[in-house]
Amino acid sequence: MEKGNKPKTINSKIKLLRAWTRWMLEEEIIDKDICKGNKLVREEDIQLALRHLRRKKRREDSFYFIRNYTIMMTLIGTGLRINELVSLDWNDIDFTVTIRKSKSRKQGSVPLSETLAKELSSWKEYVDNKYNEKPTAVFVNRMGQRLTKNGVQLFIKRLKRDLGIEGDFSPHAMRNVFIKRILMNKANLREIQLLARHSKIDVTRQYIGYFQYELKKVLDEHDPLRGLV
Repeated sequence: MEKGNKPKTINSKIKLLRAWTRWMLEEEIIDKDICKGNKLVREEDIQLALRHLRRKKRREDSFYFIRNYTIMMTLIGTGLRINELVSLDWNDIDFTVTIRKSKSRKQGSVPLSETLAKELSSWKEYVDNKYNEKPTAVFVNRMGQRLTKNGVQLFIKRLKRDLGIEGDFSPHAMRNVFIKRILMNKANLREIQLLARHSKIDVTRQYIGYFQYELKKVLDEHDPLRGLV
């Protein structure tokens, strides 16, 4: 920062830097948040959040808990970027999810797992029963209007705060979990590229480096030298 800047000016510049970094993450120009040190997304935090939302939606039957649980499941189950998620309409969903507002501005699609298909079907039934005029958007606010990116980011930020999560916990972090889990389930590089919809395979290779510590765990568990010496 320049010498002589007032605290208010410095804080404004930091906010701009963070916003710029978030944009570069979403555009896959970088694969790490340079503003956050080395705090990685932890699967334990994802599981904690899902358990919390699942328990709340069962006990309280709250619109927000039901919707937010479905959003998290969709982000983790498809690897959608946040702008793709909020752009989804119900007629985009069949046995695949059609993506009309993608990073490359080209229409694409991603497979829909049986688990996620059930969650989305349950959410649609809830929405259809709640509103006289059925929304075209998959994810809506309480008024039935399309949910915004800010709306998604706000509930995830609050969830992180309420659960005391210290690691990375964001829509992009959930995309990272999607990629990491298909990598750990032995998908090959090309399959990961297609499922993650990376325009270049070099971006996919970066993720393999990003999750190198997880691969080390796999090697330790399945040591090829074990039993030979």
